[in-house]
Amino acid sequence: MTTLTTKLCVIGGGPTAVAALFEARARGIPALALESGATPLASLHDHIEGLVYLSPASHWEVGGLPLDCRDALECEREDVLHYYARVIQTGRLDIRCRHRCVGLRPDADGVTVEVETPEGRIEVRAEEVLVTAWYERRPLPPDSVQPGSRVEVREGLRSAAEVAGRRVAVLGGGISGFEQAGALMMAGQPVTLLMRGAPRGMHRLPHFARLVEATGSRLVPNASAVRVTRDGVTYHEGGEALHLPCDVLVAACGARLSPHVLELLSRAGVLTGDEVRGLRESVSLEEAKQAHPDWTAAEQERLAVESRPDLWPLVFEGRRRVRLAGGPLHVGASNAGVMVSIATAVFAVRAMAGARVPPGMAPPLARALLNLEALLQVLREDVPPERVESLRPLAVGSWSRAWVHPHLLERPTAQSVERTTGLDPTRFLLPPGLGASDMERELLGLADGTTSIAEIADANEMTDPAERAKLVATFRNLWSRNVLTWLPPQDAER
Repeated sequence: MTTLTTKLCVIGGGPTAVAALFEARARGIPALALESGATPLASLHDHIEGLVYLSPASHWEVGGLPLDCRDALECEREDVLHYYARVIQTGRLDIRCRHRCVGLRPDADGVTVEVETPEGRIEVRAEEVLVTAWYERRPLPPDSVQPGSRVEVREGLRSAAEVAGRRVAVLGGGISGFEQAGALMMAGQPVTLLMRGAPRGMHRLPHFARLVEATGSRLVPNASAVRVTRDGVTYHEGGEALHLPCDVLVAACGARLSPHVLELLSRAGVLTGDEVRGLRESVSLEEAKQAHPDWTAAEQERLAVESRPDLWPLVFEGRRRVRLAGGPLHVGASNAGVMVSIATAVFAVRAMAGARVPPGMAPPLARALLNLEALLQVLREDVPPERVESLRPLAVGSWSRAWVHPHLLERPTAQSVERTTGLDPTRFLLPPGLGASDMERELLGLADGTTSIAEIADANEMTDPAERAKLVATFRNLWSRNVLTWLPPQDAER
């Protein structure tokens, strides 16, 4: 049997795992990650195209590298995937895809990780293991689909085009159902959204309400006993049994803690039975708000914090050479809080390297992770200036990230546009009222993807650290306004 050896083995290949690998590389710790999916960030690839995430751009950032996007407050799936591809390339991170962890055998000297791959079973021998993969899509109950049904049941869509022209129902009153229904309606698709509970605030947003009206869609609150029949869906509303003809049912039932991961950790002696039960029964902040809308914010936070076991030692100390990071450790759970998940991974790797607990942090872990601004400051404080200075800025010429558009910024095309319209074509890439300054236009002219920020600073004889920091800050501003992207350092491409 093949055996790989490393100092740190990360279970998972999502943003939290990428952050752990990047931090490990920065601290000289050999590390690799095991991703059960076909690609790194497999869970993000499964999200529907054009999805706008709840977390802003800064919350997705790893290692201080800037996430460039059209709108820093409305970060899209494509922006995030484009960013993480370059983070992986910059850090030369080792992510083994289609590698599923099926066992953990801790001992006094390390952990043997049992792995299933397409080529057969292998083992990874590591000094420590960090578990970051926790969630899986919540499936429909097996008895909720009638045998022989002609209705196509989907757990999620990658594109609205997949069901164009068909009758579609979406089951789910949470964020997942909201996202799927909204993306379908944006494509002109009428949708019936079956919600198990009452409508939430997001369902009353003006834009969503207009989409419902414009597409002839319908919201069905408090739908119970949902079952897929031969040619549609039956459900109960207000005690009455109703039938909805449909061709496709999108089961957007949210996420659940993976029974497989919990069993792995329990069997390896990493989690106790009480801790497993506590995680299963824990309440996210969103669930606390939904269950108790009349409570104060402090009361809702207290419920979410106190409902989960305190796993502080499993981040900062480890148990049986296994550490934990990610969703179940904080009150955001699977729906939000990507920055908090990233922070737990960074803290775990830093603790493994001998770093102290960040100042001001103390148990319980869930409460310590509530201060987002403090977490963001901790994540950025150890970023060496040369890391961002090594990036190579590249001007872009459209709202998309497609490589075919930069010709719009080149002459004679740009000259022709300016001559016929009297406008600089780069203006179309900037939000209204945020035209580029003279310095920003000069930097855009230098941003051809071949020269790093450090080389631009050196060419302009910038030796003062404060002056170079100002240059980096100017580039950061452009990165958040869709006029600039970046390429990894040239040595990262080898």
